[in-house]
Amino acid sequence: MTAQFSPFRPPIDLSDLPNFTQSTHRARRAVFVGRVSTKDSQNPATSIPQQVLYASARLKEGEEFAAYFWDVESGMLPPELRGLGSQDMYDALDVPVRRDGGLQDLVERVEEMGVTHVLAERSDRLARAMLTSLVVEHELE
Repeated sequence: MTAQFSPFRPPIDLSDLPNFTQSTHRARRAVFVGRVSTKDSQNPATSIPQQVLYASARLKEGEEFAAYFWDVESGMLPPELRGLGSQDMYDALDVPVRRDGGLQDLVERVEEMGVTHVLAERSDRLARAMLTSLVVEHELE
């Protein structure tokens, strides 16, 4: 396995320097992730805000979500097929929660955004199939 640059570790070993201390705390950067099965079986305009409300109960005092990732599609879809609907389709839903992308966008951008926590209403909002849920959790690790 090759070493990869991470924005959360020093690119060189500085531990030999006098007064070096390792920080054990990094500021939390939480994002919301949600999903509604279909436009017909659930109303995204009410379901997504409700999911945000439930997920936000796990935020620390004074903390807000840095971004909102959500999709309208079956929880049986694999992660690579998520969030492929057009922006026009999402705009037409009139959901009062901004959408910074879908699940696949989150997986692709989690490191560059410095995300430390991904919060959902419930784990089955990410996927109905256990294997898909585990793949997503592994990717976001």
